[in-house]
Amino acid sequence: MADRDVAARGRVGCIIPAFNAREHIDAALQSIFAQTYRAFEIVVVDDGSSDGTGEYLRAAFGERLILIEQTPSGVATARNRGLDQTRSEFVSFLDADDLWPPYRLALLVEALREHDGWSGCFATSRNFWDDPRLEARDMEADNSLSDPKYRNTVTAGLFRRSVFERVGIFDERFRDCSEHEWLIRAKDAGCAFGRIEETLYLRRIHEMNRSRGKKIESEMAQIVVEHMKRVRDKKG
Repeated sequence: MADRDVAARGRVGCIIPAFNAREHIDAALQSIFAQTYRAFEIVVVDDGSSDGTGEYLRAAFGERLILIEQTPSGVATARNRGLDQTRSEFVSFLDADDLWPPYRLALLVEALREHDGWSGCFATSRNFWDDPRLEARDMEADNSLSDPKYRNTVTAGLFRRSVFERVGIFDERFRDCSEHEWLIRAKDAGCAFGRIEETLYLRRIHEMNRSRGKKIESEMAQIVVEHMKRVRDKKG
């Protein structure tokens, strides 16, 4: 284990949860292979795909990535499986239908090296559409979707692996809001997160986005209740 930990210094564990991602995952992976920062490993967790995602990854990429296959369990479980696999110093999450600009890892690793007190660093994200008709429809509903903005989601950041040892992993009770719950828990634990004003995450918008149309009110209500309890307990 000691040798593995030494080898992992400076490396980024790139974790991709994948569910029926055959159509887009090649582009996502190629955006990692195109990174100017070359010290990385890729862990893909296939969350019970039925479209041949796992078979494609084995045939096309072989030992260039680590493939974990599980029965359908949700994104929180998939991310946790990826975290359990990697011992890299840094961790970054990419959804299987999204993309990274080639300088993403270089800029975020540099930011964390310059700020020892940061547990992670966020950047700006930008949405893009494959289908101009879908883009036109979405813009009619909310034209702010095209503006670069900060997104306080785990895909927008790079994190030190050690912060998960401090805060814990993603709570698998929450199917839709596990990343929001984790970020609130990290804030409650006193973790500091930095920001840089660069667009370093490209989110693909399409009809099959798993996040489209989700009803998250119930989960968020429970998350807020648990957050308030932690605040009260801390105050005594």
